[in-house]
Amino acid sequence: MKKLFQVTLWFIFLVSLIACGSISELKNLKSEHEKGHYATVVKIDIKCKASDNACNQLHLIKGDACYRLGKQEIEPKKHFDCAIEHLEKGIKLTSEWKLGDLDLKQDQSYENLCESLRERQDMSKGSEADKFTRRLLETSENFEKALPGNLAAIYFNNGAKFTLLRGAILSAPDDAQVCAAVNSILSSLKAVSIEAASSKYANNFSILIGDVEAVKPALNNCQ
Repeated sequence: MKKLFQVTLWFIFLVSLIACGSISELKNLKSEHEKGHYATVVKIDIKCKASDNACNQLHLIKGDACYRLGKQEIEPKKHFDCAIEHLEKGIKLTSEWKLGDLDLKQDQSYENLCESLRERQDMSKGSEADKFTRRLLETSENFEKALPGNLAAIYFNNGAKFTLLRGAILSAPDDAQVCAAVNSILSSLKAVSIEAASSKYANNFSILIGDVEAVKPALNNCQ
């Protein structure tokens, strides 16, 4: 019994060390991120396990730093890949986005992940581009489920749907299902167009709606 008690104490001690290590690493990462030292944050190797304290925040912070470097056009492919990897992990590991005064910004994390996927889609061709588009579709669907009505989620979701539909628009102009899919996208976008017009996504919605409307004349009997 005494030996079992000692083993239990040793296990608790190890767990506390792991937790403290994660907290210490988190403070360091946050400090560097707040100073705008994104390149430093990106270089830090995150080795925490999913069960470790603050592991989700470590991935979210690194993912955000990678995203910012990608948007600054600093090795964009490399940094958007990094952003996708770590934002996906951080989002998956986060069960509570708001704890007291702490807000982990669920909407911004999803938005940055979607934008990273869209950027990688634009940098790719063929099956690789299709892969990123499908990942964007899945991510934006999860985004909408988590935050219903979010304009970014609606924009990215319909953008991904339209991109995947373009091949069918060219190859099957008489297909009623293609027409229905185009109209569904337009309906979803226009349902929030007034709200979108006064948001930072105003131009994005305007361009996407214009692009979708432009293909309708190519579809036979599509009203």
